[in-house]
Amino acid sequence: MESIYLGNQLKQLYGSAKLYDVENSNASPYHLKLHGKKIGEVYSAKLTENNFGVFNIFSQMELNRVMLFLRKGIVYLPEEDHQNTPQPERHIHT
Repeated sequence: MESIYLGNQLKQLYGSAKLYDVENSNASPYHLKLHGKKIGEVYSAKLTENNFGVFNIFSQMELNRVMLFLRKGIVYLPEEDHQNTPQPERHIHT
């Protein structure tokens, strides 16, 4: 029964994947809940032949996002300010 409930939550994520896109620095993870408690988080990602497998290195969305942006030469700081808005991205100059 619990697996059906979790599966339904994942279907909801599939229907609104852009809201939870790991490449969007303003997107939040989708929180999986069971019995009113958070048991995990998931995010969406557009998979291609070039990036298949790079999105699931860490168990938390923010760590995967940091790694993803670093691969693009962008330093992303997931820390939030007092207004709950992510800090701006900083580009690495080489």
